[in-house]
Amino acid sequence: MRAFNRPPMEASIEPYQKGGYMARLEFYHSDNFTWPEIVCEVIEFGQKLGSGWRQYGDIREESNAVLNKLSGDHISIPGLQWAEWLVINERQA
Repeated sequence: MRAFNRPPMEASIEPYQKGGYMARLEFYHSDNFTWPEIVCEVIEFGQKLGSGWRQYGDIREESNAVLNKLSGDHISIPGLQWAEWLVINERQA
């Protein structure tokens, strides 16, 4: 991932309340990339995790999406039931 120039700053795997696990990863991105480049890279990374993402919010201000295996989404990591991303455009704040 070009825009995310370091490994996750925070990472955890927790039991998911309906079975399986939920992973949380927190990345900090390089300021050398534009907002569209960062969002595109996050979406590309998300596609590696699975398909069926639901996008929420105003894409100009934040990118937020959820993947939930219990809702019929496909997650490529065995045992993972829930994935979510949130990227905030601090330049818009």
